[in-house]
This record gives sequence, C-alpha cells and structure tokens, in this order.
Amino acid sequence: TMAESCGLTAASKHRLSGEITAILLKSRKYMQSKPPNVSAVKENHELLEYLYSQLNFSDIQKARDESEFLINRFIDEAKVRIQEEIEKGGANDSLFSVEDAMEVGDTLCYLDVFRAQNASQHFRTKIHDLVVSMEETLSLSSGDILVTTEGALSLSSRSMSNTDARVLDKLNSWCKAFPEHEKYYTKVLHQLKTAIESTARRVEEFEFSMDRQPEDIAILCSDVCFLNSIHQQIELLLVHELDIDELYNTLVVMDQYISEVLILSTSEAMADLEKHSLDEEVLERIAARLCVLDALQLGLGSQQGFEDALSSIRQFSLELEDIVPFQFEGMCTDAKEKNLDELQELLHRIKGVLDICSGIEGFAPENMRHNFQSLLDVIKERMKSLSASFIQTSMPSKNLLDCVLNGEEAGLGLNSLSAHAWFDDFLPEGISIVSTAFMQVQKDYENLSE
Repeated sequence: TMAESCGLTAASKHRLSGEITAILLKSRKYMQSKPPNVSAVKENHELLEYLYSQLNFSDIQKARDESEFLINRFIDEAKVRIQEEIEKGGANDSLFSVEDAMEVGDTLCYLDVFRAQNASQHFRTKIHDLVVSMEETLSLSSGDILVTTEGALSLSSRSMSNTDARVLDKLNSWCKAFPEHEKYYTKVLHQLKTAIESTARRVEEFEFSMDRQPEDIAILCSDVCFLNSIHQQIELLLVHELDIDELYNTLVVMDQYISEVLILSTSEAMADLEKHSLDEEVLERIAARLCVLDALQLGLGSQQGFEDALSSIRQFSLELEDIVPFQFEGMCTDAKEKNLDELQELLHRIKGVLDICSGIEGFAPENMRHNFQSLLDVIKERMKSLSASFIQTSMPSKNLLDCVLNGEEAGLGLNSLSAHAWFDDFLPEGISIVSTAFMQVQKDYENLSE
C-alpha cells in the first residue's frame, strides 16, 4: 500500500489513525453546534478525501465514508426541514416568523456549501413562487379594494381578514430573509397604505343624509367595513408601520354622525305623519329613507362599533311599523262611513298608500291588507245593494207609453250607475258588480226597442 510504500511504521499508523479520528470527531462536533460549522466540516471532509487519495489506508477510508455519511444525512435532514418551513410559511393556520425564514435561508446556504445546488435551487424556486402567490393574494385593485383568494371583487368582500394579516406578516418575513424578493412586499405595502389613506379620506369627507342614493350608502358601508377590518387586525399590522392609529376615531365619529342624522330624520318623519297623516308624498319620502336604512343595515349590520347607528335604524323602523298601520286602520274605518260619491278619490289614495308600504323591503303590512280588504267588502255590499235597487226600479215596462214617460228618469239612473263603475277596478280580475248591472239594464232596453 501507499502507507507501506512510504515506510510508515506501526507507531506512525497508530498516530495517523488517532489524527483521523480526531478530524472525524471535530466534524461531528461542528455538525451539532448552533449554528453548524458546515465550512469546517467541508474542509475536514476534503482533507480526508485528499489523504485517502494519497494513502490507501483502511482507517482513512472508514473515516472518509463516515464523514460522507454525516454530510449526506445532514443534507437529507436539511431538505426535510426546509420543506416543512416552506409549507408552514405558506399555510394560513401556522405561525411563521422572520427568524423561521432566516433559518431557511441559512440552511439553503449550507446546501450550497456542500454543493447540493440542485436541491438549493429547487427550494429557492418554491420560495419565489410562494412569495409571488402571496403578493397576488394581497394585491389591491385599481379601486383600492382588497382582494383575497377567498373573495371576489365586490363591495361586500372588501376587508382585511385575520388570514390576510398573517399572510402579509409571512410575506414580510420571507422578503426580509430573501432581499431579492423585497419588491413584492414593498408593492403590497404601498398599495395597502394608499387604500387606507384614500378610504379614510372618503369616509371623513362623506356627507351623510337621508337623501343619498342607496348606491352611495353601499360605497360608504364598504369603506367603513374596510377600515374596520384594518382596525380589527391592528396588533398584527402595526409591525408594517402603517398609519392606522387614528382609524378608531374615524369610525367612532362616523357612527355618531350617522346616528345623529337618523335620530333627526326619525323625528321629522314622525312629525310629517302626524301632521299630514298618510299623505302619499310623505310616504314616498319615508320609503326612500327606508331604502337608505336598508342599505345601511345591510352594510353595517355585522360591524363592531356601530351600535349607535344600528340602534337608530331599529328605532326608526319600529316607530314606523307602529304608526303607519294605526293611521291606515283609521283611514279605512273613516272611509266606511263615507257616501259612495266621496269614495273614488279616497279609495285610490288608500290603495296607493298600501302599494307604497307593500313595496318597502322589510315592511310587512299584513294588518293593512286586512283592513283594506275589510273596507272593500263593505263598499262591495253597498255597491251590490245599489245595483240591485237600480235594476229593480229601472226594469223597462212592456207598455210603450210607460217607457216613454219613465225613460228620462231611467237614463239618469243609468248614468248614475255608470259613474260608480270605477269600483270594479278594485275587484279581482273577471269580477264586476256595477258594470254587470249596467250592461243588464242596457240590454233589456235594447231588447225592448227591437
């Protein structure tokens, strides 16, 4: 052997074995240190490789093989560890810190030291893809609406969830550990800052009134929900140096502002109803206000911190549901006492009130329908009585002289009956009382003339 050809004595071999064992022990110690001294391990392994190439000595071969085993085992364990951290760094339900990402970066460097470049590049590509995916998940639309993979672009999906905040935190961690990806975090953060600033400004400048269109209210609620969602995640978002300290005050002021307007509007609406009873113009205004309330309740119903506004909405609805049916019942009761000649305009007005109330979402005027039907039943009986009486008194005589003498009176009665034909419009389709009686008398006279 080379050792023998070099003239190594038994004592020299023994001393060489001791040195080789010491090198291997140092490599094990380097592997176990925190952090592992992989450069020293690599140098020791290269030394053993060199010695083995020069001295075909069994102890050197064993040491080299064991050193190679230690390195391969370290590489395999590093791959598993990196894969686990990448999965943790992308999962919604796992915590992941800057330190975790830094550890992944260090471990990849260890793979590079041991020339496991293929594995290292594989994992670096996976990290890049993960960071890009996070950036897309947290990207903002041109309208400053936060988009998540769990929600489409719409007013109702606009929010910063706890999951979104954690994803942003993980994106920050990855980008700090891998500066080549910093642009993705910077882009998201810039967009988020812009969205918060512009949304807060819109909320602060919004002039709320009951004359606003429901679409405007929906946008306001969307902005409020977005800011509220940011505030709910404030502990997780403070690390990103976002200007969100004043968001709570903005939301509180808007809640108070909306509540004050609603209280004033409720008072005005109730005063209008008491002054004008169920005037259709008043009800049209109230119906328009209820559309605004519906939009508010839909948009703010699930939001924390808007108890005052929501309480005012409920109070408005309760008072309206109390006074309108009461006044409507009074109108129907009064109408039952009116003469038939006075009822046409009044009945159309009452029907108009019922139609307006029936068209108000969330308002179920069942008692009002019952009262209106009761009124129709009373008028229907009076119309039946009128028609029957007219038919009986206007039946043409077979005596031509009687017909000539009484014809003028019958004609006047026929005109009077036709003047009440409007009532048939309030009956179900296919049913008529006045028109039927009119046509019957008219037909009798036509038969007589023949």
